Amino acid sequence: MKIAYYAEWDVTTSSGVLSKLVAQVAMWNQLGAKAELFIVSPSRNDAARHPLNTPGIGNFEFFRPFTGPVRKFAMAGAVERSVQKIREYGPDVLYVRYTSWTPGLSKLLREPCAKVLELNSIAPREIPSYRLDKHGLYWALTRRMIQKFDGLCCVTGEIAEWASPFRRTVSVIANGYDIDKAERTEPPKTQRPQYVMSIGNHAPWHGLDRLLHLATRMPEADFHVIGIQEPNTGNVFFHGRFDEVEMRRAYANFDIGIGTLALERKGMREACPLKVREYIAHGLPAIGSYVDTDLYGHTCFLSLSTKKADMPEWPDKLRLFTASWKGRRIPIETARELVGTRAKEQKRLDFLANILSRPRS
Repeated sequence: MKIAYYAEWDVTTSSGVLSKLVAQVAMWNQLGAKAELFIVSPSRNDAARHPLNTPGIGNFEFFRPFTGPVRKFAMAGAVERSVQKIREYGPDVLYVRYTSWTPGLSKLLREPCAKVLELNSIAPREIPSYRLDKHGLYWALTRRMIQKFDGLCCVTGEIAEWASPFRRTVSVIANGYDIDKAERTEPPKTQRPQYVMSIGNHAPWHGLDRLLHLATRMPEADFHVIGIQEPNTGNVFFHGRFDEVEMRRAYANFDIGIGTLALERKGMREACPLKVREYIAHGLPAIGSYVDTDLYGHTCFLSLSTKKADMPEWPDKLRLFTASWKGRRIPIETARELVGTRAKEQKRLDFLANILSRPRS
């Protein structure tokens, strides 16, 4: 089975999503498929020399970075070039990481191969442009694009439920992590508990404000935020961006990983954040205020309630959870069972093969 994986993502900055894209394609090839990655990315610095921009690994097309609605139109030329490369590649299956409507993408969706879209969020609840478009034109174009796919691969059950009106074949496969890439270490021996939150931006659903409030109520602990740079305050320390290698090494300094703390702000209750999979892979138990597709109910994940009456109990719940894991890491085989990529990507390949075997209109 020959697979072309198309995505629109910034390859010039280290991120969990970029690592996931590369890991998925690598695992598909390990499992016997033939797969290549095709990415449309904003161009910065020497992005064209990116080490992954190599035939057989990644095929990147770049556009001049803009912000706002004009960004999609700036991408059109890069999309066209990527479409041509995919045509030359000649895939049996086109796998697309979710993107909103982009000029030129419709040409790709007219190709005769099977087409599967990965849905990793409920876009109208997350992306302001959908809510602010008075005539709903942008979302209407995106809905029409989604209907051109033969199958939908959803990362949570909640997303699958939301997507049911599209009447497409659906599989639910949560995000995973390549356990073999993790650097396993002993927990830190500091007396003060060390917590880490890894975020890439100030999106409100990360709940950074809630972490700051939590820190004021837990003066006996230290909280570290990686991914953004702000002035340190009290027992909260900001470290800016780490690359993938720096991040893996940094986990030796932390006891507990902190996931999304305000998912309800984008009207959702279930998630499978990449950062939490990374925590688990490195042996760190994790917390979050949502239902985790893989981890909910497991002893290595503390799910905090966002009901107003329950939130004052967060510090005490976190103290108890931390004490229960003090001096311990999650066993590697447990992490592999919970979030490892091999089983997840085999399930995904089976789903793609099933879609490919079906007649298409």
